[in-house]
Amino acid sequence: MTDSSSSAKIKPMQGALGRLLGILILAQLGFPAAGRAQTIEQRRPIPVFDIPYVENSQVLSTARLKGRVTVIFFWATWCQFCKKRMPALAQIEAAFPAGRVQTLLLNVDSDRELAKKFLQEHPAVKSSLFDQDLRIKKMASVRAIPYSLILDDKGVVRFIQEGDRANEISILLRKVQKLTGEKGAS
Repeated sequence: MTDSSSSAKIKPMQGALGRLLGILILAQLGFPAAGRAQTIEQRRPIPVFDIPYVENSQVLSTARLKGRVTVIFFWATWCQFCKKRMPALAQIEAAFPAGRVQTLLLNVDSDRELAKKFLQEHPAVKSSLFDQDLRIKKMASVRAIPYSLILDDKGVVRFIQEGDRANEISILLRKVQKLTGEKGAS
């Protein structure tokens, strides 16, 4: 009798521990249980380096990110959440006066051709940068895709959004509004 009652107590505990362990493993692999958002208090500008575009041989220098608020959206061709969010990202830039805000897509696939093919099949997505050696992904400590950074007009990371959230675009829009001091179009 003691045996069965003690084993009954252990089983639920094993189940809860098993679920917790599973969540921790998934989070470590880059699959958070829920999207995380973080406002950054430590304010350092991002380093200056060149980022190539997916579709051609041109590069964008991070030095050119200064002067306007920038949303950088990390994406991959296998990420269904990313594909759903991409059209809405253009709304963020369009909500503010020209030149105040820019949105940049940054592909983190290991194969540039996959990203090129995606852009050809989705003409609404006009352009994307390519993290060819994943150094930007590593530098930004990206653990989950989709992943968004918001830089202020001095090129300083001010906000991070990690993983999928149903209201991601409205969160990003509010953060951009705060940084620009403008309400933006709704």
